[in-house]
Amino acid sequence: MRSTRFPFSHGALADHGRGCVWRVCVTLALMVWWPASAAPAQSPVIGFGAMQPAKGHFYTHVMPFYRQFDANESTQNRDVRQVSIAAQVSYALLSNVSITLDVPFYFNHLDPSATATGDSSAGFGDMSLLAKWRFWQHDTGPTDTLRLALIGGLQIPGGTTSYLDSTEEGWNPLLGAVFSVVQGRHGGNASVLWELNTEGGDQPDGGLRSDLSYLFRLAPESYGEETSHAAWYLVAELNGLYETNGNHQLFISPGLMYEATWYTLDVSIMLPLVQELKDRPDLEIAVGVGLRLTF
Repeated sequence: MRSTRFPFSHGALADHGRGCVWRVCVTLALMVWWPASAAPAQSPVIGFGAMQPAKGHFYTHVMPFYRQFDANESTQNRDVRQVSIAAQVSYALLSNVSITLDVPFYFNHLDPSATATGDSSAGFGDMSLLAKWRFWQHDTGPTDTLRLALIGGLQIPGGTTSYLDSTEEGWNPLLGAVFSVVQGRHGGNASVLWELNTEGGDQPDGGLRSDLSYLFRLAPESYGEETSHAAWYLVAELNGLYETNGNHQLFISPGLMYEATWYTLDVSIMLPLVQELKDRPDLEIAVGVGLRLTF
């Protein structure tokens, strides 16, 4: 350890000065890099995050999923195997306002049963157009932040059954909120989204989606000269859906994410904890692998 009793030598002073300059440069670089990359960096794989791209930038997330559903009366006792591709595109109109279009494509294969022959279908499912307004933000460091955002939009009916909820085929309003926090190596997100089913008849009904997530940065332990360009994250999510017809589901979804400067790779597995469904089959398992781009 260098003694504080004597002044620095010229070499030590120069090294110290270069170190200070470099630390300032790294901090400034992180502050510039963070707004554009924040959308993928601390957002969960399945749920919502309050992050969004910088003004005038795009953020895309394309994620193929494989799902298996148990047979029940709604499928004439046929098991369902589903492959889907969910494409999400976001654009920031302002530094705190963005719009997002979600377009899912489904391929469903129903195995034959004692009461029905096998069948297949393919096409676009229900889409959604969402606006996100981040109305509160408190940054406590170059990459540490607290954020609150409101979400609102519209479900646009598609033509292919997803087996994921009971509010399909309607032009349904969507309204919710999301809170995100990033502190050092830890990140978290909590969101709720209400969908009002306009096809529900005289009595208003719908579904409440809730998502809770925790992200831990495995590496690097801290950002610096050689570690500011990429990071590994462990992801843990709880994804729930409650519908006013009595259906409710809760999943635990572990995942892994690799985030580089302009792209992110993620993978997630959805495992059921609670499922009580009346009009659609139980989901046995879902596995997805995604690619996120920010530009």
